[in-house]
Amino acid sequence: MTQRLELHQVEQLTACKISLLLGLNAEQNYIEQFFRFSLRLLKCQKALLTFNQEPYFWHHCPDGMTAISFKPSRHLKQCFAKQQVIHHNHPSYQNLINYLKELNIECGRALAVHLVQPDQTSMGFAVFFDDDENCFEDDQIQLLLDYCSSFM
Repeated sequence: MTQRLELHQVEQLTACKISLLLGLNAEQNYIEQFFRFSLRLLKCQKALLTFNQEPYFWHHCPDGMTAISFKPSRHLKQCFAKQQVIHHNHPSYQNLINYLKELNIECGRALAVHLVQPDQTSMGFAVFFDDDENCFEDDQIQLLLDYCSSFM
């Protein structure tokens, strides 16, 4: 079972080098900005963000941001099948939904983005979800991918 932690309860924060560089505990928090912009763009309520080699998902919902401790899984990376996004038409969409269920997250729709640097080095993943049953629109997905490229 996953446990949600307030940021001040996170014990392994020093292991979150990328998150700290992005201002996780700073006034200029780029992770929070990433969530706000992306969720507004997608008209979505919740998101997860994780960076490779870090022990937490950063979970953002209308109530704020928390950490979810998890055991990293290559399963999520394999779901992408060399593509940058998993959406409702992707062959691994159900695998994404099942992965979220393992984290005790139920949703009506989900969208996952593989965060890669310009040289195609994997940095982590972002997953957007809520209870809405309507699919994310193609133009929203493309704008999100453009934004994620500039974020990395």
